[in-house]
Parts: sequence; C-alpha cells; structure tokens
Amino acid sequence: MGIRHLKGTVEKEKVCFISGFNETGKFKASFEAADVIWIIGTPEVGPRAVWSRAHILFGNDEIPLCYERDSKTGYYKDERVQSIYEEVVINVFMQIIGHVGLDRFTDKKIVLISSLELPNITNRPEVLLFDWEDFEIAGGIDKLAEKIRTRQRFETERENITDETSREEVERILGCSVRQANRILQKIRGRNILRAPYRDEILSLLSDGKKKTAELVAALNGTLQAINYALSRLVEKGEVVRVQRGVYALPKA
Repeated sequence: MGIRHLKGTVEKEKVCFISGFNETGKFKASFEAADVIWIIGTPEVGPRAVWSRAHILFGNDEIPLCYERDSKTGYYKDERVQSIYEEVVINVFMQIIGHVGLDRFTDKKIVLISSLELPNITNRPEVLLFDWEDFEIAGGIDKLAEKIRTRQRFETERENITDETSREEVERILGCSVRQANRILQKIRGRNILRAPYRDEILSLLSDGKKKTAELVAALNGTLQAINYALSRLVEKGEVVRVQRGVYALPKA
C-alpha cells in the first residue's frame, strides 16, 4: 500500500531498489556499502509453511484450527495461526538483517516499515521502527525521519505530564479540548505520570462495536497522532484489539 509513496525515489542517484524479499541474498555487497537500509512492507509467506507449523503446535487443541484469512488485511482469523505467520515473517526479516550486517556494522541505520518487533533489533538506537499508519502520516520516505522525531518529542512530553502540568500544556501536548484536558488532569490526581490518555473514552466508544481510527479522532476531538499512540498502548496491554488496519474493537469475552 505504501509503494505509491516510492515513486521517484528508486530513480535517485545512489539508491539501490530491491522489490522482492527473496532477492536480498544477491545484493550482499550493496548492503555492506549502504549507509541507510529501508525495509518496507511485509514478506508474503506461503500458506504451507504456516499450516505445517500450526498443525505441529496446535493440531491437538480442543478448538480446531481455522486457516481462513481476512480478505482486506491478509491476517489469519485464528490467533494461533496468525502467531505462526508472524514468527515466519520475523525469521525472514532476521535473515535480511543478517545480510545487511547490522550485527557487524554499527554505523548503519535501518528504517523498518512494519508493526512487528524483532528480538534484539528494533530496540537498538540505530533502528527506526514504523508501521504503515506512520508511513501514511509521513506521506513518503523523505519525511519519515522528521515524523519519528516529532512523535518521539510528543511521547516524551506526554510521559512527563503530571498533576502540576497546566491545562494549556495538556491541551497542546495531547491536542485535546479544554474539557478533556481538565478531565485528564483530574484523573491523574495522586499520580505523577499519565501513561494512557484517552483510555476510558476509547473503551467507552468501543463498547458498542468496532470503530475506525478516524471515528475515534472525531469523537474525542483529538489529534490523529495522540489517538494512535493511545490505541497502540491499549493494544499492547490487551485492552483493545486491532481488527484490521485502522479498525479497533474490544476483545471478545
């Protein structure tokens, strides 16, 4: 979906563009010479590899495995099968990282456009981790670094909100209304740091069914960046599930 943002980029001087994940082994020398490596998108994994692994691990479960995939997102509807799919994809990414030489060349930068976290990779300072929503907000590769700096600044400011922060500052940092800022300050009474703004509001809005990110932004009168951050935190904690890209719901009971 982000390929349209790459138009004009591949023709630039000193850019080596590889369209297939399976071709990376052929360009080891190019990887070693590059200063910045962009890995965009997710490798397509054949169903046989996923099915075989899922059958070995979960074939004897009381609940039968479902191998059906969502037509829009491509995600497997069965969380067990989806976990296997993500495991295989991560292994492909790790092979690419090996070709890049991240474990041998500390002066390289890796920009990974993916929502998957790679063990001992995405937590490194030389790796910039983005998902497709971040990429869409940036509108292209050229502005990604700027967007991540902006996001990191707002995340730092958000983490430093205390009960002594002024209402005006809460409005500016979270992009919320006066009423919401006052309510947030009231809720953090007795706490030093606001970890998950919009939590109660989002959970309340999702109580009557799934919602698109745009619907939540409109209902909460907040910024897309602030709402996306809150949603990411809620997904990490298991309080909200991402049904598909840009669509969220409460976990099934």
